[in-house]
Amino acid sequence: IGISFGQLVANVIDGKETTFMIYGNDLLSYIDDICNTILIPTSALGSCIAIGWFIDKKFTVNPMKTFSSLKNDGLNLGKNSKFFAVMIKYLTPVLILTVGVFGIIDLLKKGSYGICVVITGFSIIVATILIYFIFFKNR
Repeated sequence: IGISFGQLVANVIDGKETTFMIYGNDLLSYIDDICNTILIPTSALGSCIAIGWFIDKKFTVNPMKTFSSLKNDGLNLGKNSKFFAVMIKYLTPVLILTVGVFGIIDLLKKGSYGICVVITGFSIIVATILIYFIFFKNR
């Protein structure tokens, strides 16, 4: 993706600098799109997968194993706890994935700006994962 210098520099109107623009959108909107469309759904999906599938340190399909692991860790949700285990394991990841995919599709309809947002968002995720494994995994 080629970004011209004119697309990334600050707009100057009547000799006064206005805002930093990226493909016609200001920097705050750009960061907002990255966070709302890429980072938040990806983090939520990762959390659901970690809690629902790997909390008992074994990959298990049975939501009652997740329920018992959560109960052993001190999480007591009362009579809704079995419902929570099924929701966190099956339904919530599907719904988050749906929201994330449609958000990315909506961004890609915006052309070069959307592509730039998606690439930047996933680059941040990859950089974060690399930083974790390089610097913090063994601590």
